[in-house]
Amino acid sequence: MLIEFRVENYRSYREEQMLSLVAGPERDLGGLTFEDEQHKFRALKSAAIYGPNAGGKSNLIHAISLLASLVRDSAKESNSGEPIKGISPFRLDREFAQAPCAFTIDFISKRTRYQYFVSLTADRVMEEVLVASPPPHFKQQRWVERQYDEKTKNYEWTIRGPIGKKKVVGELLKETTRDNALAISTGAMLNIEALKNVHEWFSKLWVFDTTRIMEWKPIITSKIRNDKKLAARILAFMEDAGTGITSFEFQDVEVTPEEVGLLKAAFGNEWRNVEKHKVLTSRLMNDSHEKVYFDLEHEEAGGTQKLFLFGAPVIDALEHGAVIFADELDSSLHPNLLRKIVEIFHSEDANKKGAQLVFTTHDTSMMTPKLFRRDQIYIAERNRHGATELYSLYDIKEERPRNNEAFERNYLAGRYGGVPQFGPTFEDLELK
Repeated sequence: MLIEFRVENYRSYREEQMLSLVAGPERDLGGLTFEDEQHKFRALKSAAIYGPNAGGKSNLIHAISLLASLVRDSAKESNSGEPIKGISPFRLDREFAQAPCAFTIDFISKRTRYQYFVSLTADRVMEEVLVASPPPHFKQQRWVERQYDEKTKNYEWTIRGPIGKKKVVGELLKETTRDNALAISTGAMLNIEALKNVHEWFSKLWVFDTTRIMEWKPIITSKIRNDKKLAARILAFMEDAGTGITSFEFQDVEVTPEEVGLLKAAFGNEWRNVEKHKVLTSRLMNDSHEKVYFDLEHEEAGGTQKLFLFGAPVIDALEHGAVIFADELDSSLHPNLLRKIVEIFHSEDANKKGAQLVFTTHDTSMMTPKLFRRDQIYIAERNRHGATELYSLYDIKEERPRNNEAFERNYLAGRYGGVPQFGPTFEDLELK
């Protein structure tokens, strides 16, 4: 379960901005939250992020994607001395352009709450802190603390909790963790049980750009083909979405050398477990029970392709209580279908494991109090310094929106911010 994610000095984000999935004090609207009795708070089941083009919506998704990839793969995917890929500080301010990027994430996994902070430059990890609140008392414990000292050119380490009980384990973690790798990633590679749980949570995180979801086709189709239960649920998902598809089959396809490079970039070492398949969908003839086959990638509509591939993350998240971050979720999906996917996550019957959906969209038809609370609707827009500010409708201090007002109409009218500001080239245009 995700509690909050903070990003500072990354791409269009200059000062720290926070996406919080902690529910505010207002009454719940039809089961849109989870109650966590152990940690004594309510978590939101979803968040929708709106804003103009180039406002910073996608950069938030890029930020969580970068953090997740570093946690999963930095210990095994890079060599000593190599730059850390993806580090991109805010470049419109000279001071920030030379400073580290920073990320903070707060989440719960297997009854333990974790607060994890990391700051890094392209050259090295500058600081890394893992705080855990394990059962039965749920008191905060600083398990791992690592900070780079510019004067001595060395790291100062503090290791406590279950990792620090065996001195040899802590020393091994210190000696093995490279400057360009995260201690969490290294600890998981060393099979340190306390850090494997954190690594596992990030490994189950789904983060993708919906407009580029076809890049996930090899790994998703491999999962579907090798899991009959998942395949059956995907088929039901497709049937219930009104596609008319009655079955699908797989044909093995050889992976080209060019595609190997793309798979390595997208999935790291996971690409070795990927088998490439051609997916054939089928429908029944109108006058018989004969099947007619279609190539998913070349003969089905873009929306059908994305629905097939997006079905796996949705079903996986619901089954395991995972989190999905999706950029431009409305791309090629009908508004009614998009709304239904959101309602699945909001459903107390369908979502029993604590799955959460965070997505960016331009589909304002969903901005309604019948679907979202005020603290679930976020706005990302750039200020006069070119830096992104992120806030929910509930965060608006002056003239805070009422929880039953016309969100869509007022947003498009500019009352909440986050709408395009046109110059004379566009402003003076008028349809004749």
